[in-house]
Amino acid sequence: MIHLQPALLRTLRYRMMILLDLQLWDEAAMDVVRMLNYAVLEEKTYSEPLRQEWEAFLERLRALSNSERAQLYATLGEWTEVVRGLVDE
Repeated sequence: MIHLQPALLRTLRYRMMILLDLQLWDEAAMDVVRMLNYAVLEEKTYSEPLRQEWEAFLERLRALSNSERAQLYATLGEWTEVVRGLVDE
């Protein structure tokens, strides 16, 4: 299972990227929450490929324009501050 985890995160990241490009904010926010939930569950077993996928996920969120970020934050609900903290660190 551990060798499949990076592929799962990559798939979620690619899906999120497409949804962000299409400006489907609600669906993209759901994928962000999925990534966060997965990262919390797997935090103690981060392999290097898994860490790289997590960093790529954060970099994609950091690459959003201010207006795109505001749109995403508006749909994240209770996760807004968590994501804001990760993106702005």
